Amino acid sequence: MKLTISQAFAASLVIAIAAAAFLVLFPPQSVRASGVSATPIGVATTSAAFSVTTSSRVLATTTNTVGTGYTRVYATICNPNANPVALNLDGDKAANAVTGQLTIWIGAAAGYNTCYEVTDRNQYSGSITASSTNQTATGITVKDYVQ
Repeated sequence: MKLTISQAFAASLVIAIAAAAFLVLFPPQSVRASGVSATPIGVATTSAAFSVTTSSRVLATTTNTVGTGYTRVYATICNPNANPVALNLDGDKAANAVTGQLTIWIGAAAGYNTCYEVTDRNQYSGSITASSTNQTATGITVKDYVQ
């Protein structure tokens, strides 16, 4: 059985009217996740530039102590220079290229990421020290977002 053009048009019109009626009777609802509370982070609470040679603290500890402190929610430490910088996430121990199991390397040199980020996936609230592998100072920038 073949449909004529007028029959096909009539069938399309019936489908369009049915779809419109469905949308009128059941309007789309916006979906909201229940129990989720998100606060947008407006500005960095701390932003600083450091000139790193030997091991020095570039990010302080942030621990929330019931109403008296803040918790780090995001941080970046960036090194746009070719000279790599070692970051140590082991308290206030010196950042060292040889020791330190928690050493991260950043720099614009091949093979390194330019920035290290502390996010909700690798949340770290302890202090971070940095050390340059070069005798001359290497400039890095640090931004710390807390709430």
